[in-house]
Amino acid sequence: MTLSGLLDNLNVLIVEDNSVNRRTMELVLEQMVGRVFTAADGNEGLEIFRRREIDVVFTDHDMPRMTGLELAREILEEKPETPIVLVTGHNESDVVISALNSGITHFLPKPITRRSISRALEESYQKVLVKKLEHESRRKDLELLRFKERYHSLQEKNAFEKQLNLIRNDFQGVMLETEDRPYFINTFYKPLDTLSGDGYSIRRLSDGSIFVFLIDSMGKGLSASVTTFMSIAFINHIIDRFNERNGSGLLTLISRYLEYIKKVLLEEEIVSCAFLRIDGSFTEIEYSLFSVPSLSVSMPDGLRKIKSNNPPLMSSTEGFTIGKEDITGMLSLAVFTDGLLENTFINTAEHKEMLYDLIKDNPPFMHMRTFLSSTVTSYDDDITFIFINSSIGGEADVTSVTPVFHDVMTYINGVETMLKKDGLSDDDAASMTGVLTELVMNAFEHGCLEIELEEKTKLITEGKYDERLKQTDSLTDKFIKIRTRVENRGGSLVFCAEVSDNGRGFDPRRKRKGKKPFFGGNGIRMVTSAVDDIYFNEKGNKVRIYKTIRGECVWK
Repeated sequence: MTLSGLLDNLNVLIVEDNSVNRRTMELVLEQMVGRVFTAADGNEGLEIFRRREIDVVFTDHDMPRMTGLELAREILEEKPETPIVLVTGHNESDVVISALNSGITHFLPKPITRRSISRALEESYQKVLVKKLEHESRRKDLELLRFKERYHSLQEKNAFEKQLNLIRNDFQGVMLETEDRPYFINTFYKPLDTLSGDGYSIRRLSDGSIFVFLIDSMGKGLSASVTTFMSIAFINHIIDRFNERNGSGLLTLISRYLEYIKKVLLEEEIVSCAFLRIDGSFTEIEYSLFSVPSLSVSMPDGLRKIKSNNPPLMSSTEGFTIGKEDITGMLSLAVFTDGLLENTFINTAEHKEMLYDLIKDNPPFMHMRTFLSSTVTSYDDDITFIFINSSIGGEADVTSVTPVFHDVMTYINGVETMLKKDGLSDDDAASMTGVLTELVMNAFEHGCLEIELEEKTKLITEGKYDERLKQTDSLTDKFIKIRTRVENRGGSLVFCAEVSDNGRGFDPRRKRKGKKPFFGGNGIRMVTSAVDDIYFNEKGNKVRIYKTIRGECVWK
């Protein structure tokens, strides 16, 4: 039996109220599967599903009588293993999130094409095919070679997802505040193959310091990937144990890791890795670098490069050296694997110098991301780039808003005019007005009124939300502050805004459990999609956004 033979036996149901889209999918799928059933709405589709033996369902979401999500919930309630492909538009991100919460894992974006329909069918039915082939292989000893390729591809994908789950950055989207300036920790991770020899872990230690682990296992394929998997898992485990016992010494961390990894390294295997410990005030760094590219530290007086102080790690490694450096006033720090310097674009002296000049200029991460994405066009090795940068401050317009509904609305109604006076174009001013509106209302609701997301849902459901917003008589000790500025960063104009309150804060990344209607989080998602970078402080009562408003990054 071949892969096409397995597809030939499928019964597919198409539920789509648009006759053109319905006919397009029908014509394509008729050439791939055994039989295609069609329905013009969810109720009709559900009736067909119950009468026929349907293997895969394609359904649009926005339909009369019953939406695609409602149909999917009914089907999955009756047959949880049924693959469902939801047809979505480009502006239906909320629908996608709801679909994922409902158990749908496959999507067909509009406009639909023959190729996208074919891919959606194969991906959605892949797990079922795996089960069927595994059953056949018990009798035929895996004679279906084409499926074996798909099977191994699926296993590699699962292994890569496991690696991504192991990789940690405790500070993704977090603004780390010091007495001098805030710092941000971001990563650019591009594996060459599905199984990567690169990996990292960025963790908070119990004493408030920051631990950074970067690894590049030499070689390609499974062996290097296994070494990286094991290393990241062990490092995270050790740090969790250390934090439980209030330990933080870099010497002990590295010693424990060497004791562990030397037992599993092959005799000829080589590992490049970096261990960094940065104190919480960003004034000192301890480091142990095992044959990785130099740390690049941007200081007020120029770029400082810290070279590796250890040879590559091997099964025969006995000792290691730990260095220490004063980084008071540091603007930015970059640590990366040598894959970045070996790719086909940045391997010239000119472009390496361009990279180091960019690090020295301490750009917002969006500019660094633009540089790496646009210049690394052909990969010769895995690339991992960890960038710690700071905000250099500068003059800002500061507005204090009394947490009274009338005053909050007065600020919101006048913000677009204010931004135009600051030099933003009409389009930029309109876009950033929407962003500031969401951030200020978030500070008002969650920071000042202390309305939790569950309470907001209840208030909206009961029609009491607007009334609650106007109950602000007792908020004499609360405040909202907005700081905005436009700065020239690397040849581009960047709009920076910061909104803070003195509330108890909240976790913007908290995920909701359950399937009840839920109002909240949409504003943060909208802001995230409208800006280049967004960061919350660790308490959750201050947020900062960056957006390039005019000009282009000179490194693009």
